Amino acid sequence: MAIEARKSAWGRSWAWKPPIAPRPAYAGPFHPAYGLDAPAGPSCIKLAGEDGAQVSASPTRPLAVRPGTHYRLAGRLLAEGGARLAIEVDGLRDAMPIDGEPGRWVAFERELEMPGGRWWLERIGFRLRGAGAIFLADLSLREAGGGSELLGQADVNRPVAGRYDQEDSALLDRLIEAAEASGIYLQITVVTRNLYMDDLKKDGEPAYDASIRSVKRLLRYAVARWGWSTHVAAWEYFNEMDPGRPTDRFYRELGEYLEAIDPYRHLRATSAWAPNPRDWAHPKLDTADMHFYLRPEIGDAWKDAASTVAERATFLRARAPAKPALLAEFGLADDKWGRSEYLAKDARYLHLHDALWASAMAGLSGGAMAWWWEDLDRKDRYGVYEGLAAFVADIPFPEARFRPAAWATRDDRLRVLALLGEDRACLWIRDPSATWWRTAVEGAAPPRIDGAAIEIPGFARDIACKIVLDRR
Repeated sequence: MAIEARKSAWGRSWAWKPPIAPRPAYAGPFHPAYGLDAPAGPSCIKLAGEDGAQVSASPTRPLAVRPGTHYRLAGRLLAEGGARLAIEVDGLRDAMPIDGEPGRWVAFERELEMPGGRWWLERIGFRLRGAGAIFLADLSLREAGGGSELLGQADVNRPVAGRYDQEDSALLDRLIEAAEASGIYLQITVVTRNLYMDDLKKDGEPAYDASIRSVKRLLRYAVARWGWSTHVAAWEYFNEMDPGRPTDRFYRELGEYLEAIDPYRHLRATSAWAPNPRDWAHPKLDTADMHFYLRPEIGDAWKDAASTVAERATFLRARAPAKPALLAEFGLADDKWGRSEYLAKDARYLHLHDALWASAMAGLSGGAMAWWWEDLDRKDRYGVYEGLAAFVADIPFPEARFRPAAWATRDDRLRVLALLGEDRACLWIRDPSATWWRTAVEGAAPPRIDGAAIEIPGFARDIACKIVLDRR
């Protein structure tokens, strides 16, 4: 649901490598959109290579079509090197290749009949017959008898910034309604990073200023359409912005703008692809979000989720002592940021279990947020949340004024994370030998521990104490 993004039939914002090229000089009949000649003007699609090379137009949503209905597929092409064009529509091959005229744009048109039972069209393929190059422009698909344009996403010259996808906006309407019905609160990422990141390289340049103006318009739209909901907890500007970009003024001006237009004062958030204490301390950002993954690249620490996440949580909390602080992305990953092969071995999701407890008990404002949520859903591993959810259900966190507490044990068989408040304390006691790696990968059973003792300096005798001895 990227409301404003480079969502094209030729590529997506998050993997933007479309076959787009400058449009060669226009030498065909007059076209009002491009004029008679545009050597440095609009773009087009370029298909080049040997015989059989192809590109596909795949809109972000399947196109709804009607069985037994005739459709008109049209466009313009320019051929180089003797190449001809063949068209495939979801496997229905065009038996007659389309000939071009070298150096000239020519119009083409094909009539297609949707077979019985065909209600959705997912792609249109364009294939070279012979070596060379074909340039494509002005592609159109409509019912033969007239009707709406179906290939709007194939227009490589349509503007992106300032245009808000209404189908995706309607989906977000439904999502927020579902969140309200389910008791879920959302942090909505509003701005498409890759659409603006290059323009935020240098503060003070025209592109930087234009980005602020454009995002202000987007935020005004978001507040007007979704700001009514109390289940929109926060507006998040970016997901994983480059921490090296000079975004201080960007966040300051947008934060001030939201203060003026958002009557419900939703929280303002952002995230970066690496730790960014500068953002965490920004006065116009209300939360501190960090992303962190267990990966072999970090050394043996990745095998101990509890200790490693607790260390990251301590690092974050020290730099955001008075803000909601969240481990807003977490997972077990390989060194290329993909799913770890060890997820299959850790079938009980012990790495996530330990990360949930460690992040909450080290002083963050919630449990670590699993990136690969679809794995949890597909495998029905929601039980990994039950213990922590039950433990914190009756803890009045704002009133307790917790601080992470120093702890000590009389031997090394136990580890403790403790939150010490004015009139209560919470302790999570664990066995450091029972890591997800030792248990799930090496198959080692942790030994029984008897006679261990814990000492917490400054712990008053009459304080209320809630302890969990976590057996997983």
